[in-house]
Amino acid sequence: MKKFKMTWMERVVDHEGDTLHHEEKSQIIEAENEDAACDQWEKENEHNEYQNGLDDVVEIIETPLFDKKIFLDMPDGLTYAVPVEVIARDRAEHYKNEFNDDLGESLREDTIPLFLDNDYEIKDWARNNMNWSDVKDKAITLKKKIDSDEYQEVWVNGEMKIK
Repeated sequence: MKKFKMTWMERVVDHEGDTLHHEEKSQIIEAENEDAACDQWEKENEHNEYQNGLDDVVEIIETPLFDKKIFLDMPDGLTYAVPVEVIARDRAEHYKNEFNDDLGESLREDTIPLFLDNDYEIKDWARNNMNWSDVKDKAITLKKKIDSDEYQEVWVNGEMKIK
C-alpha cells in the first residue's frame, strides 16, 4: 500500500449557506495506486457539497533525503530554506516517462538514490533545471540570528540618518 496526500479547496459558509471564504483541506489515503486513492476520496466526499474536486494528489514517500533543505542567503538579507523534496520531485517529474509515467517510481528508482548522498547533484539540478519561481512558494523564510553585540557595534559605529 502507498500513501497519498489529497488536497482540495472547501467552501466555508455561514448559517445561511453563503460562502465566507475557501480553505485548503488535505487528507492522507492509503491505496494501491493514485487512481484507487482518488476513487476512495471521491466515494468519501460524494455528498460534500462544499468541495469542488481534488486540486492535487501527491504520493508520500518517506526518505531521509526529504528532511534536507538548501539554504540560500538572498539579496534581501534573509536566509531562505528550500526543501530538497521540491527539487527531487521536479527531477523525477522530468524523468517519469522512463518509469511508465509513475512519479513515485521515478523518485524511488532514480532521483532519491542519485540525490541521497550527493549534494552536488541536488545543487546541479536546481541551478541548471529550475528557476527561483519554481521554488519560491515552497521556500521557508528564516530569521537572521544576530548576536546582540553586533547591535551595539552598529549603534556606536554605524551610519545614523535623521530625516
